[in-house]
Amino acid sequence: MEPKPSNTVRDIFLHLLSIIALYLVSFAFGRLLFSIVNVYFPDLLGYNGDEYGSLRFAIASIIVVFPVYFFVTRFLVRERAKPEYQDVRLRRWIVYLTLFLAAIVIITDLVTLLYTLLDGEMTARFILKVLAVLVIAAAVFYYYLWELKARVPAIRIFVGGTIVVVFAGVVLGFFLIGSPSHRRAVRFDERRTQDLQSVQYEVVNYWQSKEKLPETLDGLKDQIRGFAPPVDPVTGVTYDYRVLAPLQFELCATFTTDVNNTPSPIETKPYPVMRGGYSENWQHGIGKGCFTRTIDPQLYPPIDRKNPKF
Repeated sequence: MEPKPSNTVRDIFLHLLSIIALYLVSFAFGRLLFSIVNVYFPDLLGYNGDEYGSLRFAIASIIVVFPVYFFVTRFLVRERAKPEYQDVRLRRWIVYLTLFLAAIVIITDLVTLLYTLLDGEMTARFILKVLAVLVIAAAVFYYYLWELKARVPAIRIFVGGTIVVVFAGVVLGFFLIGSPSHRRAVRFDERRTQDLQSVQYEVVNYWQSKEKLPETLDGLKDQIRGFAPPVDPVTGVTYDYRVLAPLQFELCATFTTDVNNTPSPIETKPYPVMRGGYSENWQHGIGKGCFTRTIDPQLYPPIDRKNPKF
């Protein structure tokens, strides 16, 4: 039987799809590991971003791309096992390019590790990230090195181990971010907290303008600025507001999650609208949560209409 013609359009498409999927999976898995490390080892000196967002994106990428890579690669391996198959020259170019890139990543990773060690900044957070990059690059390197040597049993063992590791990483990611329904509930509570912050700002601004607190939230309506008191995003009910004293008021909302039991120690919280002379504590549990605020006239003095400051 004559060998199968090489470099057909189908072969080029499948090999390019396989290698691009590999790059995407490697990047997504690295991002997943980085986010997990950031969760358990937050940076005490730097900025901790929204690791939930990174975890969700990494998990979504792996769930979509990894099966594509697995089934396309499996199909190509079966094709190469046929006696009539003639190796595609493009495949060897792509494989050697991948080996070259993986080798560069490994060398760079080791140089970075040594430099950081000499600089005295070795931390568990950094070491784990370096190891993550090193393991991913080494895995890609050795997989394609074995593939070039056609060691099918070794490749199968390696692929099986890779699937187990990727699956374990995705499961851990799901454990950290929680279920989609829980995440949606958290987002609704974040919206409620942001609404209360907005109302708080308007109440303080109202007092600075009129030197008294509004009796109800309807007093905050401003048609010129287009402000209307927000309502609960789920029930549509107006948030509770009470005047406790001439300079003290209370805001309440009903929450469905407990911020003290978030899946991640660096779960992003709504950023305070105002900071100053009274507590900016927006911690809440499940159920009705109330927040008492006291205006400090020295920090938020009344607006002098006769001598306005520009």
